[in-house]
Amino acid sequence: MKKQEFYGARKKVLVIETDRATSRWLSIMLAQANRDWDVKSHDNWSEAVASAADAKQDVVVLGIDGKTQMAAIGVFIERVKRMCPDAEIVLHAPSNRKIRHESAHATVSKQNRIEPLAAAIGSAIERTRTA
Repeated sequence: MKKQEFYGARKKVLVIETDRATSRWLSIMLAQANRDWDVKSHDNWSEAVASAADAKQDVVVLGIDGKTQMAAIGVFIERVKRMCPDAEIVLHAPSNRKIRHESAHATVSKQNRIEPLAAAIGSAIERTRTA
């Protein structure tokens, strides 16, 4: 039996990153990191929230840039949680930003390596399985 069949349907991961090239790169790399993940990306936060609601997401990765204010991040996280109450949130932020939010499963520094982000997503998915 394949791992995918054992756990059921592929897990849905939505990457929201305003930089289009980064959004696309993350989507490709995460899909390659774990074939059991159905990874979609969006480069517009407002449109992404509607997309997240249409297709129940297991994990939502929020790309945070160096200028986004913490209050705005909190508002957006709450919007995502209203639309996808069961989704785990992973913040993907520049390494110089020390961002934490009580509704986020993890905060991962943006790097040129995909492994730390993939590990945080995997951990978030495991959390949804045990919830």
